[in-house]
Amino acid sequence: MCENQKQTGFVQDGSFAEYFIADERFAAKIPSGVSDAEAAPVLCAGVTSYKALRMANAPAGARIVIAGACGGLGHLAIQYAKAMGYEVIALDVFDEAKEVMTKELGADFIINLGGEK
Repeated sequence: MCENQKQTGFVQDGSFAEYFIADERFAAKIPSGVSDAEAAPVLCAGVTSYKALRMANAPAGARIVIAGACGGLGHLAIQYAKAMGYEVIALDVFDEAKEVMTKELGADFIINLGGEK
């Protein structure tokens, strides 16, 4: 880890400021007409999920397993994986509502890690 690293919210003020200075190479431009609520999931969890799938370097049609499929990253990973042409195997502890949601998001297979009820 960088010895001079400064994380906002920990050792450096900021994070929830209305304005801040950032290197444009690491900033994303949000198109006008896209609300904060629509953009927020893509900026953190979405980028994390997308990069993991991209780094897998799997060909379209490959089976991808997404652990924690109902979570903040998992539900976005399912959608990205489907858009990238993958067959999705979703792992989580599912109740009926989560199972329905996961299928609606595009999971091809669901494996309930919660066992028999």
